[in-house]
Amino acid sequence: MAFIDDIKKLSAKIKNTKNKIKSEEATKHSLILPFISLLDYDSSDPSEVEPEYEPQKKPGTKKNDRIDYVILNNDKPSIIIEVKHIDDSLTSHYNQLFSYFSWTSPDFAILTNGIDYKFYSDIDEKNKMDEEPFLEFSLENINESTITHLKRFNKNDYDSKKLRELARSLKEELRELAASLKYTSTIKLLIDKELKEPSHEFIKYFIKDFHNGSINSGVTEKYKKPFINSLHLSISEMFPDLITNQKNDNETYVKKKTIKVKNARKNLPVIRKKVSTTRGRPRNVVSQNIVKASAVSEQKLISLIKSICKEKINSKRISEKLVGSTLAFSIDKNPKKVYCQVNIDKKYLLLDGDMFEFEKINDINKYKSKFHKVISNLEKNT
Repeated sequence: MAFIDDIKKLSAKIKNTKNKIKSEEATKHSLILPFISLLDYDSSDPSEVEPEYEPQKKPGTKKNDRIDYVILNNDKPSIIIEVKHIDDSLTSHYNQLFSYFSWTSPDFAILTNGIDYKFYSDIDEKNKMDEEPFLEFSLENINESTITHLKRFNKNDYDSKKLRELARSLKEELRELAASLKYTSTIKLLIDKELKEPSHEFIKYFIKDFHNGSINSGVTEKYKKPFINSLHLSISEMFPDLITNQKNDNETYVKKKTIKVKNARKNLPVIRKKVSTTRGRPRNVVSQNIVKASAVSEQKLISLIKSICKEKINSKRISEKLVGSTLAFSIDKNPKKVYCQVNIDKKYLLLDGDMFEFEKINDINKYKSKFHKVISNLEKNT
């Protein structure tokens, strides 16, 4: 715990003093030497810590190249430290540290501006510093996992072999993460593309279970509009918070995707209230009255839909199924003959690929002719 506390004290010191540090030398004295001391190395003992270390350079190199600090082990460099001004970015100084590493062959190399730290080694190729650090952190915002790794560089705990194993393990984790992010990014682009403009193969995959006959581009084009509407409907029900268009003073919000509909407003209704569900039915979040009111509305909706459709089909052939918070109506309980979906809570109706809004359940009556046409087509084609 003492090491963690000491790191946190140094972190607090950075926040209080960083605006007063005006030079690279001030960075070294105010931040780097205290950091070295935290690792229990005596910066006043040149047999442990040698400042301005002059390495044995290769022919053609600059005469004045010196490493800011080298931590020694049996008179040999074990850790080299290159320091930059507190306001400098570390991205442009890799080549310099790479040269120092090749000249001194240490176990590890550190590039820092007193706040940001990058730890390097030669995991990929012996005596050649890796292109990417195995450990990277900011002392202003360091987590306990990183502090645990850092403590292993303490003079009393230092074990070069075990630390190289740690470095190898951390590099492998970083590579796996980078690969994962790459794949995630690629997959996301493909999903975004399909959501915006579904391809023939994407639509075909979903309609093949209920469409009779071969599926060519003409068929998928016919299904494209209802497919997109159904896709947006499913997403809105799975992730209601992502499409809720509610403005809060201190919160960002996500606008709903506009869906053009016939005989209705251009946008889906704003979801005013979140209602948790059990088996698709609203829970008793306020009182029993809410459950009763919902049940009454559900029965009223079922009766109305059957009443509208009985002019075209025997009402006994009409069945309904609650899916989430949406009632799906079909003929003869045949999934290929689903002709209507209604969400009472959000007050919208999906009919033959078109989406309509309604204020009251009885408003659905105005779509009677549309219901009749859909049912006639289903009976004719199946």
